[in-house]
Amino acid sequence: MTRITARLLLNKRACAEQVRIFRREWPRGVTPSLAACERAAALGLDLEWFAVHFLSAQASAAYYAALAQARAAYRAAVAPALAAYYAATAKALWSAMQAD
Repeated sequence: MTRITARLLLNKRACAEQVRIFRREWPRGVTPSLAACERAAALGLDLEWFAVHFLSAQASAAYYAALAQARAAYRAAVAPALAAYYAATAKALWSAMQAD
């Protein structure tokens, strides 16, 4: 893959805030590497957006296959917290309805 620049991102219609973050970190662009991908993730850049707009069909399939296990682990880890949140929401709603 060629060097990624702010202009290239703008040509693909990346959002202005993401381009600002990118430009602040890499004012002259960046050559794709594992380190650059990890830094982009740490900066909160939208790697999913990048994958959709820049990867070939074959690379995209490999990307989503590699993410499948991580996504399953994430859903399993988040499930108890989400259930607790929904239970608390229901209790809060019921409590508010009783106060009304």
